[in-house]
Amino acid sequence: MRTKLALIAAAFALVPATALADDEQPKTEASKPNNGYVVPETVVYQGGHIPEGATIEKRPNMVLIGAGLGIFAAAYVPSVITAIAACGPQSSCNATGGAAWLYFPVVGPFITASQSTSQGGMALAAFDGGLQLTGAAIAVAGLIAQKKVVVWQAKTASVSVTPTAGPNVAGLSLTLTHL
Repeated sequence: MRTKLALIAAAFALVPATALADDEQPKTEASKPNNGYVVPETVVYQGGHIPEGATIEKRPNMVLIGAGLGIFAAAYVPSVITAIAACGPQSSCNATGGAAWLYFPVVGPFITASQSTSQGGMALAAFDGGLQLTGAAIAVAGLIAQKKVVVWQAKTASVSVTPTAGPNVAGLSLTLTHL
């Protein structure tokens, strides 16, 4: 029986405080305690009045950053694999037509295209460089073109677990405070 109670208490200790907190908000800023931290909620700002206690922040556009990095990686990884296959780290790369430049992101494929010995290799290297450049540009655009979001703290909560001991009983005491 004691083992079951200890397991239940341990399970409650692992539950995030936000999952057990109420949706009610205090009426004034002065009545909000600072003993618990809950991740602030955000919504994209579309203009107009913002609620009391909320702030507007600028954040990077993660959709553009993710798409740009995905395009860049999809083009750069095959370049590195080609460079490893054509010109390994310990070999001299004289006969491969500039394949060693494929190790360098964005500019490497263009240098490889200029040194290529075949029209197909030149076109493929230039296309790869164009994809890498496009992906990098989209990721940088996501950093520059930030979006505005409304941020507010909806609720606070805290959980404390303290060991307890009695004459015949030992265990944990779980205290949940939600405001």
